[in-house]
Amino acid sequence: MSGTKVDRNELIYLLWCALQGKKPEAGMISPEHGSILLKSCIEHSVSALAADAACGCGFSDEIKLRFSEEKLNAMRINILMLSEAGQIMELLEEKKIPHMPLKGYELIHYYPGEMLRQMGDIDILTGEKAAREIYDMMLERGYTTESYDMKHDDAYTRPPFYKFEMHRVLFSRREKLWHDYYENIFDRLIPEKGQQYRYRFSDEDFYIYLMLHTIKHLRIAGTGIRCLTDIYCFLKKAAPDMEYIERELEALGAGQEEKMLRELAMKLFSLESGGRPLHLTEDQDRLLNALISCGVYGSSENAYKNRIKERSGGKYDKKTKLKYIAGRIFCIPEVYKFRCPKLYRHRLTRPLIFFVRVFNGLTKKRKRVINEFRIVGSAHNEEKG
Repeated sequence: MSGTKVDRNELIYLLWCALQGKKPEAGMISPEHGSILLKSCIEHSVSALAADAACGCGFSDEIKLRFSEEKLNAMRINILMLSEAGQIMELLEEKKIPHMPLKGYELIHYYPGEMLRQMGDIDILTGEKAAREIYDMMLERGYTTESYDMKHDDAYTRPPFYKFEMHRVLFSRREKLWHDYYENIFDRLIPEKGQQYRYRFSDEDFYIYLMLHTIKHLRIAGTGIRCLTDIYCFLKKAAPDMEYIERELEALGAGQEEKMLRELAMKLFSLESGGRPLHLTEDQDRLLNALISCGVYGSSENAYKNRIKERSGGKYDKKTKLKYIAGRIFCIPEVYKFRCPKLYRHRLTRPLIFFVRVFNGLTKKRKRVINEFRIVGSAHNEEKG
C-alpha cells in the first residue's frame, strides 16, 4: 500500500459505483489502495455499502474477503437491531406510549439494499412523560444506562452491540430555535398505519430533521461522508416539496448549509457525475475534504476548535484560549449536573465535583486532557481578514 491517506477521488468513485450498481472501470481505482480504502469505509460506516463494488476493483483476495465480512456483519447487526427495535416498539404500543423511530431506522429503506445502511444505534422519540416507565422497561430487558435524565435523550446499551437512544425531545434547550420548533411534536406527526401510538414524519419533515441533525454534528465535531450518501439515497427515492423544505430550513438558520450539502451530494453521486468530483466550487471542495478527513462521528479536534469559535466569533488569540481553558476547568452548574449527577444531587457534596474532575483529568483522562490542551494551544486564528 502506498501512502496512508485515502485518495478522495477513488473513495467517491467507489461509493458512486455502489450507489449506481456499477462495476468499477479498470484504472479508476488502484488495486494497491484496497487497504486504505477499506479503513476509510469503516471509519465512515459505508463499508457494507461499498463491499460489492470493492470486490470488482482488483484488490487482493484478503481485502475482498474483509469487505465481504464487513457487509455480512453489518447486515447481521442490522437484522438483529431491527428485530429488537420491533419488540421494544411493541412494548411501547402496549404501554400506550407515543413514539417514533428516527434517522437510520427509516433511512435503510432508501438505500440500494435495505441492510446496507449501517446503524450504530437506533433512536426513538418517546417524549419526556414516559421516561421513567421506559427506564424500568429497558432495565427489565437487560439494558444498562449511564446517561439517564442527563441530556435530551437516554442511552441504553446491552451486549454485544445493542444500543438505543430514547429521545425526550429532538433537540436540547441549548439549541433553542430548533428545540422550540419541535415543541408539541406529536401533534404534527402522521400516525403509522396499523398502529395507535407509533408515528412518522412526512417526507418533508423527515428530511428537515435529518438535515438539522446532520448540521448539528457538522457544527460541533464534524461528520463523515455518509451524510452525503444519506442525502442522495433519500432524495433519489423520495420526491419531497423542496420549496417547503427550503423555507423551513431558512427560518431555522440552516438553509445555506443544507443547500451546500445537498448540491455536493448530487454532484458526487448522481448518475450523470460518473463518480468524479469535478467542477466543485471552492466551498464545496473544502467541505468535501472536511467530511473525508473525519469519520462518521467527527473528530475531537474539530469539537475543541468549534467550541472556541462558538464562544469567541472565530478568534484563536491567547486571551480566547485562556478563557476557554478556564471554562473547561471551572464549569457552569448545568455541566456539573450532567457530568457528576450523583454528587450534584446534594448541595453538601457539590463542592467535591471540582476536585473529582481535576483528579480524573490528572489520572484516567490525562491523555485526553493533554490532547485537548495541545489542540487548543496550537489552533491558529482562522478569522478572515
